[in-house]
Amino acid sequence: SFNINFTWNDTDGYTIGFNHKHTVGTAPSPGDVRTTYSFSLDSTLVSSGNQQFYKDNVTVTTLSEGNSYVITIADWEAIKKICEKNSPRELNEEYQRLAADYMLEIGIEDKLLGSEYALMKLFGTAINIYKKEAGTSNFVPRTIDKYNNITQTPCK
Repeated sequence: SFNINFTWNDTDGYTIGFNHKHTVGTAPSPGDVRTTYSFSLDSTLVSSGNQQFYKDNVTVTTLSEGNSYVITIADWEAIKKICEKNSPRELNEEYQRLAADYMLEIGIEDKLLGSEYALMKLFGTAINIYKKEAGTSNFVPRTIDKYNNITQTPCK
Protein backbone atom coordinates (compact mmCIF):
# COMPACT_ATOMS: atom_id res chain seq x y z
CA SER A 1 0.00 0.00 0.00
CA PHE A 2 1.21 3.50 -0.76
CA ASN A 3 -0.18 6.99 -0.56
CA ILE A 4 -0.14 9.51 -3.36
CA ASN A 5 -1.51 13.01 -3.22
CA PHE A 6 -3.23 13.90 -6.48
CA THR A 7 -3.05 17.59 -7.34
CA TRP A 8 -4.18 19.56 -10.35
CA ASN A 9 -3.38 23.24 -9.84
CA ASP A 10 -0.77 25.96 -10.44
CA THR A 11 0.43 25.99 -6.85
CA ASP A 12 0.93 22.30 -6.05
CA GLY A 13 1.47 21.02 -9.58
CA TYR A 14 -0.18 18.60 -11.94
CA THR A 15 -0.14 14.88 -11.21
CA ILE A 16 0.22 13.18 -14.58
CA GLY A 17 1.45 9.86 -13.26
CA PHE A 18 3.07 8.21 -10.31
CA ASN A 19 5.72 5.63 -9.55
CA HIS A 20 6.34 3.29 -6.68
CA LYS A 21 8.01 0.03 -5.77
CA HIS A 22 6.37 -3.34 -5.25
CA THR A 23 8.50 -4.81 -2.49
CA VAL A 24 6.74 -8.19 -2.58
CA GLY A 25 8.05 -9.05 -6.05
CA THR A 26 4.88 -8.56 -8.07
CA ALA A 27 4.09 -6.75 -11.30
CA PRO A 28 1.67 -3.79 -11.26
CA SER A 29 -1.58 -4.52 -9.48
CA PRO A 30 -5.26 -3.75 -10.04
CA GLY A 31 -4.85 -0.97 -7.47
CA ASP A 32 -2.42 0.79 -9.80
CA VAL A 33 -5.00 0.81 -12.59
CA ARG A 34 -7.87 1.77 -10.25
CA THR A 35 -5.88 4.67 -8.82
CA THR A 36 -5.25 6.02 -12.31
CA TYR A 37 -8.97 5.75 -13.08
CA SER A 38 -9.99 7.36 -9.76
CA PHE A 39 -7.69 10.32 -10.37
CA SER A 40 -9.34 10.88 -13.76
CA LEU A 41 -12.57 11.66 -11.87
CA ASP A 42 -11.01 14.26 -9.56
CA SER A 43 -13.30 17.30 -9.43
CA THR A 44 -10.45 19.79 -9.83
CA LEU A 45 -9.21 17.97 -12.93
CA VAL A 46 -12.68 17.65 -14.45
CA SER A 47 -13.62 21.29 -13.79
CA SER A 48 -10.31 22.47 -15.31
CA GLY A 49 -11.28 21.02 -18.68
CA ASN A 50 -8.06 18.98 -18.77
CA GLN A 51 -9.50 15.52 -18.19
CA GLN A 52 -8.74 14.38 -21.76
CA PHE A 53 -5.15 15.65 -21.48
CA TYR A 54 -4.77 13.60 -18.30
CA LYS A 55 -6.25 10.50 -19.93
CA ASP A 56 -3.99 10.86 -22.97
CA ASN A 57 -0.81 11.24 -20.92
CA VAL A 58 -1.07 9.54 -17.53
CA THR A 59 1.33 6.70 -16.72
CA VAL A 60 1.99 4.42 -13.77
CA THR A 61 5.54 3.20 -13.25
CA THR A 62 6.16 0.25 -10.96
CA LEU A 63 9.54 -1.13 -9.92
CA SER A 64 9.83 -4.76 -8.83
CA GLU A 65 12.73 -7.18 -8.57
CA GLY A 66 14.93 -4.91 -10.69
CA ASN A 67 12.30 -4.77 -13.44
CA SER A 68 10.40 -1.63 -14.42
CA TYR A 69 6.83 -1.54 -15.69
CA VAL A 70 4.89 1.30 -17.26
CA ILE A 71 1.12 1.14 -17.64
CA THR A 72 -1.04 3.37 -19.78
CA ILE A 73 -4.78 3.17 -20.30
CA ALA A 74 -5.82 2.16 -23.83
CA ASP A 75 -9.59 2.08 -23.33
CA TRP A 76 -11.02 4.34 -20.63
CA GLU A 77 -14.61 3.12 -21.15
CA ALA A 78 -13.55 -0.49 -20.56
CA ILE A 79 -11.61 0.55 -17.43
CA LYS A 80 -14.65 2.44 -16.18
CA LYS A 81 -16.86 -0.65 -16.61
CA ILE A 82 -14.36 -2.93 -14.86
CA CYS A 83 -13.82 -0.51 -11.97
CA GLU A 84 -17.53 0.18 -11.50
CA LYS A 85 -18.48 -3.50 -11.69
CA ASN A 86 -15.82 -4.76 -9.26
CA SER A 87 -14.75 -3.56 -5.83
CA PRO A 88 -11.03 -3.15 -5.13
CA ARG A 89 -11.20 -6.30 -2.99
CA GLU A 90 -12.88 -8.30 -5.77
CA LEU A 91 -10.30 -7.20 -8.33
CA ASN A 92 -7.43 -8.00 -5.99
CA GLU A 93 -8.82 -11.44 -5.16
CA GLU A 94 -9.28 -12.25 -8.86
CA TYR A 95 -5.76 -10.95 -9.58
CA GLN A 96 -4.32 -13.25 -6.91
CA ARG A 97 -6.36 -16.22 -8.15
CA LEU A 98 -5.35 -15.69 -11.78
CA ALA A 99 -1.68 -15.35 -10.81
CA ALA A 100 -1.74 -18.53 -8.69
CA ASP A 101 -3.59 -20.51 -11.39
CA TYR A 102 -1.13 -19.37 -14.07
CA MET A 103 1.92 -20.27 -12.00
CA LEU A 104 0.41 -23.70 -11.26
CA GLU A 105 -0.54 -24.21 -14.93
CA ILE A 106 2.95 -23.57 -16.27
CA GLY A 107 4.77 -25.03 -13.25
CA ILE A 108 6.61 -21.99 -11.92
CA GLU A 109 6.80 -20.10 -8.63
CA ASP A 110 7.54 -16.73 -10.26
CA LYS A 111 5.23 -14.15 -8.60
CA LEU A 112 6.43 -11.46 -10.98
CA LEU A 113 5.41 -13.40 -14.09
CA GLY A 114 2.22 -14.72 -12.50
CA SER A 115 1.05 -11.28 -11.43
CA GLU A 116 1.97 -9.77 -14.81
CA TYR A 117 -0.21 -12.40 -16.48
CA ALA A 118 -3.04 -11.79 -14.00
CA LEU A 119 -3.06 -8.04 -14.61
CA MET A 120 -3.24 -8.54 -18.38
CA LYS A 121 -6.04 -11.10 -18.01
CA LEU A 122 -8.06 -8.82 -15.72
CA PHE A 123 -7.83 -5.71 -17.88
CA GLY A 124 -7.13 -7.19 -21.32
CA THR A 125 -6.65 -4.67 -24.09
CA ALA A 126 -7.97 -1.85 -21.87
CA ILE A 127 -4.39 -1.33 -20.67
CA ASN A 128 -0.98 -1.19 -22.28
CA ILE A 129 1.80 -2.71 -20.24
CA TYR A 130 5.47 -2.19 -21.00
CA LYS A 131 8.31 -3.95 -19.24
CA LYS A 132 12.02 -3.22 -18.97
CA GLU A 133 13.66 -6.32 -17.62
CA ALA A 134 16.50 -6.05 -15.14
CA GLY A 135 19.80 -5.48 -16.95
CA THR A 136 18.19 -4.17 -20.14
CA SER A 137 17.57 -0.63 -21.32
CA ASN A 138 14.40 -0.90 -23.45
CA PHE A 139 10.75 -1.06 -22.50
CA VAL A 140 8.81 -3.55 -24.63
CA PRO A 141 5.04 -4.04 -24.90
CA ARG A 142 3.73 -7.18 -23.19
CA THR A 143 0.67 -9.13 -24.31
CA ILE A 144 -0.87 -12.57 -23.97
CA ASP A 145 -0.99 -14.56 -27.18
CA LYS A 146 -3.67 -17.00 -28.33
CA TYR A 147 -1.79 -19.85 -26.60
CA ASN A 148 -1.96 -18.06 -23.22
CA ASN A 149 1.74 -17.17 -23.25
CA ILE A 150 3.11 -13.77 -22.28
CA THR A 151 4.84 -12.28 -25.30
CA GLN A 152 6.76 -9.13 -26.01
CA THR A 153 7.20 -7.21 -29.20
CA PRO A 154 10.08 -4.72 -29.37
CA CYS A 155 8.99 -1.25 -30.45
CA LYS A 156 9.88 -0.29 -34.00
